[in-house]
Amino acid sequence: PLLESDQPEMFTKAAQLAGLWKLAPARTKLIDALMNSPKKRKAAAEGLRLYGGAQAVALFEKMSRESKDDAVRILAVKELASLAPDKAAAAAVELLAKDDGSDRHGLLALFLKNPKASSALARALKGKTLPSKIASLGLQRAETSGRPPKDLMAALKAAGKLKPMIQKLSAKQMATMVNRVKTDGNPHRGETIYRRTAMQCAACHAIGGVGSPIGPDLVSIGASAPVDYLITSLLKPNDKIKEGYHTTSVIEKNGNAHTGGLVSEGRDEVVLRDFAGKKIRIARADIKSIKISPVSMMPARLTANLREDEFIDLVRFLSELGKEGKFKTGARPVIRKWQALQPHKRTRDQIGHRGSAIFADSFDGYQWTPFVSRVNGELHPAELPKVEGRGRSRWGVVRFGLDPALKGNVTLKINNTLHMHLFDGKKEIKLPATGSATIVVSTGGSEDRFTLAVNSTQRPAPILIETQSK
Repeated sequence: PLLESDQPEMFTKAAQLAGLWKLAPARTKLIDALMNSPKKRKAAAEGLRLYGGAQAVALFEKMSRESKDDAVRILAVKELASLAPDKAAAAAVELLAKDDGSDRHGLLALFLKNPKASSALARALKGKTLPSKIASLGLQRAETSGRPPKDLMAALKAAGKLKPMIQKLSAKQMATMVNRVKTDGNPHRGETIYRRTAMQCAACHAIGGVGSPIGPDLVSIGASAPVDYLITSLLKPNDKIKEGYHTTSVIEKNGNAHTGGLVSEGRDEVVLRDFAGKKIRIARADIKSIKISPVSMMPARLTANLREDEFIDLVRFLSELGKEGKFKTGARPVIRKWQALQPHKRTRDQIGHRGSAIFADSFDGYQWTPFVSRVNGELHPAELPKVEGRGRSRWGVVRFGLDPALKGNVTLKINNTLHMHLFDGKKEIKLPATGSATIVVSTGGSEDRFTLAVNSTQRPAPILIETQSK
């Protein structure tokens, strides 16, 4: 009778018990619910999986191949993945081949959960073809998973025919590339690529004053530069050099040589900015020669290791900067500049005794490196250095200060406090377990006054902190 219930919770529990207890008479009712009752479908599929054995595998395999209802096919693949990954993978490839590039059925996440499933999908992809968009998304998800599956990554590259980005484009190829940026480029993925340490983009450029001053600020580059200009600037940086960003060489009379971008050239001194962003002041009286080179401070072939689809996403991101929309830096006062804690064995050894307070310590052995928010002000825990906690837990830990221009008390508005700890100096600020929070603090203090620690293993959702002064 419980399997006849229209109450979702009751039906779900009955389906689970039927599967766990292997109740043969109930199997037919669950199959009927899976095939004909959308509201009960998911619970029925779970119950049938719990029966286990060859009969369950055969049932789901048949449904994944023969069902005319895509919802049933998808459920069958998902349940089959835990029973027989190889059989599920074959059906998953067929569904992925029709995907719009968003993984709308969540199949990529399903097969990336464990090595056996990802290897099964890699084998199923051999000799198959996938649309480049879904193959590209799969690669990006695989690369950022805890244990990147190399066999699956290679299979996705082959199935999607994903090619490395060529460094020289003909006029025809340029026209094609410009069109692909506009039609296929994903600016959200492009921002992730821009932020990769290996790309060095954020190490040299700022966006809206946040970041490095070595290269030009890119805050409005998309609104002011056409797409073909952006492509050329990335592939051939020496062809498109913004005024003031040529490489300048200064030789002193004592033989010392300095290279960097020319900041200023006055009667008494010349100021360069080196490749680390540091200003170098050289007295005019000590200078033997100054030479401005026709070479950009941006190194050539920085994009040589990108695939074509990644390059397209990167250009699309740059092309959106400054335009109205999600990639325009707004005036909303949010925390954008941070110092991120690099992994240190001290946290792993002591967090069990000290808890998250270990991160707020003034410990000389900790290494803090500059980190900036995304263009919209969000801080993504998964992008932070992974600091070891207890067991498999990993933490993202950052420090920040308040704008010195703020007066009076300051209100910090946090979008969501889930799995978050916040310290003012060494004193922990009590936060709700989840949901938004509003905290009033005094102004002043150093740029590393506050320490924020988030369990990045358990919280993928972004962090946004807005500041308001009274």
